[in-house]
Amino acid sequence: MWSWYAVNLVVVVACIIALVTAWQLHRGDEKLATNRSEVLELAGPAVAQLFSVESGEAEQQRQRVLAVVTDEFAREYGQILDATTAPTQPLTVTWRPVHTGISAVAADHVDAVVSAAVTEERPGAEPVDYTKVLDVRFERSGGDWKIARADEVL
Repeated sequence: MWSWYAVNLVVVVACIIALVTAWQLHRGDEKLATNRSEVLELAGPAVAQLFSVESGEAEQQRQRVLAVVTDEFAREYGQILDATTAPTQPLTVTWRPVHTGISAVAADHVDAVVSAAVTEERPGAEPVDYTKVLDVRFERSGGDWKIARADEVL
C-alpha cells in the first residue's frame, strides 16, 4: 500500500518538474519572440538613421548615429563619426529600408539582414540610386536595441 503512495508521489513530482520546465521554456520562447518582433520593427529605420547623410549637419548626424549604435561600435568607428570627417561638398545620401529579415535571435542579441534603396544626390548632378544589403547585429544597451555591427553583404 505504501508503495502505491510512493509511486503516486514520484509521478506528481515528475509532473511538477515537467510543468516548471515547460513554463520556463515557454517563457524563454516568448522572450525570443519579443526580441525578434522588436528588432524587426526598428532595424530598417535604425540602419537608415546610421547611414543617411546630409552635408552641413555633421553634429546633428553624429548625435543621430550615436542614438542607434552601441558604445563599442562608436569607439570602433569613431573616426567615421567624427564631425571633422563630414563631407566638405554638398552631398545627401538617403537610405530607405526595403526589406528586413531576422537571421538569428538570442536573449542578448538579434541578427538582421536589411536591404535598402540608397540615393546619393549632389547639386548639379543626376541622383545615383543603388541597393545595399547589410548583415546587422543588434544588442541591448541601456534597455534599447542598438547596432553593434553592420557588415555589407551586397
